[in-house]
Amino acid sequence: MPIGEERAIRALLDALPPGAALLAAREQNSHAVVSYRDVQVPVRLRWAGAGFPRDVRQALHDITTEPNDVATVVAAKSVSRGAQELLSERDIGWVTEDGAASLSLGPIWVERRATSTTGVRDDAVRWNASTSDIAEAVLSAVVEADLHRAVPGIAELTARSGRASGSVSQTLTAFDSQGWTAKGREAARNRRTLIDATGMLDSWSESLGALQGTELYTFERNPDRIAAEIRSVSASAVFSGEFAEQRLAATATSLAQVIAYLPANAFPDALTRLIAHDFEEASEGAGRLIIRPMRAPAFHGTMLIDGFRLASPIRVYAELRAQEVRGRELADAFRHREIGF
Repeated sequence: MPIGEERAIRALLDALPPGAALLAAREQNSHAVVSYRDVQVPVRLRWAGAGFPRDVRQALHDITTEPNDVATVVAAKSVSRGAQELLSERDIGWVTEDGAASLSLGPIWVERRATSTTGVRDDAVRWNASTSDIAEAVLSAVVEADLHRAVPGIAELTARSGRASGSVSQTLTAFDSQGWTAKGREAARNRRTLIDATGMLDSWSESLGALQGTELYTFERNPDRIAAEIRSVSASAVFSGEFAEQRLAATATSLAQVIAYLPANAFPDALTRLIAHDFEEASEGAGRLIIRPMRAPAFHGTMLIDGFRLASPIRVYAELRAQEVRGRELADAFRHREIGF
């Protein structure tokens, strides 16, 4: 079962009143059923990630009409005000992992605010280039350690993120306040643990939004040949997106674009050389190749497969998630298989 589906089920179960039950769908493409006081309500449950309007629209993208006897419920980590308004306009109920809910399912009516957690602030982290690099360094390190949730020390994170030790220290404190990480209480164990990896990954990947880059067009259609051309220009190139996913998880059946990160100090020269190799700059969405300057986290956690250096699963997931509908579905499957949280 995909991670999003599992989380959606847990959030809905937590919102239901005592005595209510959620019965799994018996057949493919059928609906789950909420049972309460001898009344059964068919429910279509959708996971909407971080719960912003963009996430909600994505979760509901294939729902045009719904039978009157089937209720749609959206579950998310939290639901923003804009998303709440969007759902209200469509008369769709919602539940969140932070305890809030707005449900009307037959005899069940729930309107509840989020449960506050002492010491945890929802607004402790302000995303910018520095906090993003540090979060990626933490998440990638955890995946490399095969899900051992110990957060690396400040010195290691400074090296992995390319950020100053003072910035790393302040950002880790913000992560603590957000409830994503926590320090051990005993002096000998005064190391942080990643206690909400899912929440951090959701928020970090959402903060990236649409990733920018220089798009290039070529008549070459074979992605391996395009990647080989990049590698000939820069031996340090790191490949991400569907090109990396195809080698790590082999879910993608076709590639629309090749995404590569190149060392920032060599980026202008590499771009010039690529144009000399019959690549030309293209408008957004028209390129077969997207290249981006590489920041420090992009190089850590990489893997060499088939002669190509691939980005960490965390970075690959973010790239997939930033794409349109197909990318989101691919991202969820990749996250479930390669990341695990």
